[in-house]
Amino acid sequence: MSVRLAAALLLGLALPAAAQDWNAMNQAFNDQLNAQMQAGLDAIIRQNMADRRIQAMYQQAVASGQFQGTLADYAYAYAATGGFTPQGYGNLMASNAQIAGQHDRMMADYWASQQGIRDAFAGWTGGFAANQQEAGLGLMGQSTWQGGYGPQQAPHTWAPGSTHQFNGQTWHVDQTGQYWMADPNGSGWWMPYQR
Repeated sequence: MSVRLAAALLLGLALPAAAQDWNAMNQAFNDQLNAQMQAGLDAIIRQNMADRRIQAMYQQAVASGQFQGTLADYAYAYAATGGFTPQGYGNLMASNAQIAGQHDRMMADYWASQQGIRDAFAGWTGGFAANQQEAGLGLMGQSTWQGGYGPQQAPHTWAPGSTHQFNGQTWHVDQTGQYWMADPNGSGWWMPYQR
């Protein structure tokens, strides 16, 4: 972190918009790194293309039909396979497998994040709909009560010490205002309910 950025963050000062664009900063870093890597690869290919031994190998491979492509393609393949050695081929295959595995994990993480977004949106819209429904119940003097026999809708206006029949259920409000619902199966048990 630069001294300017650290001081600005500590003092709560506004930074120029360009200094706050983390995506642009990250992209610039990646572009610079990619350019350095490409320059290094280009240097290796040029070096291989200038090597008379590799030029002769290329001419022989083309003449025998074992290779189709340019000298630059051959120079790259030579570098990628460590001079067409068994160990070089093995390293290239292992590297390709590692890249493929990283790509597969990255895509799995991407799809998992997309599912997380869908789940979050569904939760938000479901919560919004539930809040709207609860608001509508409130306008009718009712609430959704939570308890042992599952969520139930009942008026929240009943006086303490009263018993009521509502939507086929028996309710009692004790002297403290606690709501109780009788077991719908007729066992005689009462379950406490809260809003």
